[in-house]
Amino acid sequence: MITFTLPSYAPALPIPARRHGDRWLVESTNLPKDLYHLLGWAYDNGVELRDLEAGPTRLDDVFRAIES
Repeated sequence: MITFTLPSYAPALPIPARRHGDRWLVESTNLPKDLYHLLGWAYDNGVELRDLEAGPTRLDDVFRAIES
């Protein structure tokens, strides 16, 4: 799972993501690949990925996503 916030001027994301409050959420099945694409996109577009967090999806993350 990858979570982050984006500035308002950011172009469309290069990978599937959904908004969860003020954060974006990527439910990744290949964390290194998705993170690589996301970081490359951010660099190429001059976009700061604020509060970036990445790690394996935990069961409590799944339950929180279902509740919202």
